[in-house]
Amino acid sequence: MKTTMKAMVAITMAAGLAAGAKSVRADQVPLLYAGPATGEATVRAEELEREARTLFSQPKAYGRAAKLLQKAAAERVLGDPERIKDLQLASRLVFYKGDEWKALDLMTQAANEALSSGDVISAAHHFADAAFLAKAGKRPAEAKDLATRAAMLAASPLIDSKAREAILARVQA
Repeated sequence: MKTTMKAMVAITMAAGLAAGAKSVRADQVPLLYAGPATGEATVRAEELEREARTLFSQPKAYGRAAKLLQKAAAERVLGDPERIKDLQLASRLVFYKGDEWKALDLMTQAANEALSSGDVISAAHHFADAAFLAKAGKRPAEAKDLATRAAMLAASPLIDSKAREAILARVQA
């Protein structure tokens, strides 16, 4: 996490220097996700994901598939949308297996990572999913907190009215 933060600061500073600006506000410098990392880690992550997918038709193997997806997520860099998808899918598999609490932890992690990477819509949907999982796991206070987070994100000016309505409908359900 510290390495990612240092890299973001370095990129922001370099962009400001390259623009010849004496001072640059963070909202003036676009920081774009550069795409999936290349190399051995990405290849390993993709192999793990393929192996997990071969187990999707076998409900008794959902636990193994979820572990493979968690390993794939760990291979990917923070901010990689595929990492977030792996966590979200692992959460669903663990839930289908019957472990609501582990599913809640994974979905909350996916929501927090989506939010950290700036994907407000996905973060809101993942927080709504996490609220459902908390409710299923008989954790009403946590369910309320997660639903509140989703609703707060729905109020973001970065979200259009159609997406906002979809998020709020899920929260109210």
